[in-house]
Amino acid sequence: MTATFRTRVRNATIIQCYAPTETSPFCEKDRFYSKLNGTLNNIPPGNIKILLGDFNAKVGANNDNLTNIMDTRNKRSADIGSDHHLLIGEFRLKIVRTDTRNIHTSTRLDIQKLKNPNIRQQYRQQLQLNITNIAPHGNVDSKWNAIKDAFIDAGSKVLGHQRKTKKDWICTTTWEVIDERRRKKAAVNSARTRASKEAAYRQYETLNKSVKRRISGRQKRFQTIGYKG
Repeated sequence: MTATFRTRVRNATIIQCYAPTETSPFCEKDRFYSKLNGTLNNIPPGNIKILLGDFNAKVGANNDNLTNIMDTRNKRSADIGSDHHLLIGEFRLKIVRTDTRNIHTSTRLDIQKLKNPNIRQQYRQQLQLNITNIAPHGNVDSKWNAIKDAFIDAGSKVLGHQRKTKKDWICTTTWEVIDERRRKKAAVNSARTRASKEAAYRQYETLNKSVKRRISGRQKRFQTIGYKG
């Protein structure tokens, strides 16, 4: 699982994985690390890479190489949909300067505005003006680049670029179930007897499965046909 976050320095990509144990077949371990290496190579240049996960490794009590870890805290009350507790840590990170001059990002024109007759006419006029300014001489490549730039320039001036919007694919009902799951998590942590703890945990597991099922269903709808409304 990968997730990218914007930071004050630059984007940071976090990779969360679960490695096979040492006793697993060699082909399974080789397949895991090949896939992990491919994931790391696909991260955009310049992103901060943070690799997390359970690698089934034994580090012992020697922490000579872990001096960058500043502090760790166990948050028992955090509802993360797991029978484990959330661990929060602070660590030092040395940021290396990266040359981003050759990294290009593409943006899409807001072509939906062409449905407006007035904007469509403005686009035609701007495009016609750009094309008339193209030099008649030159080879095929230079003419093609000039025509392409004429279209892009007209679109940028008249249409503008699309704004990225995020849809809330977790509905209100699911958030209510998540809140109820959080309360059951608190009941598990505050239970004083084994019987009450087991009863609260069974209720928590039922709600946890319901949350995962709801989120998975909504996520598939967004990935396939998209969610409208």
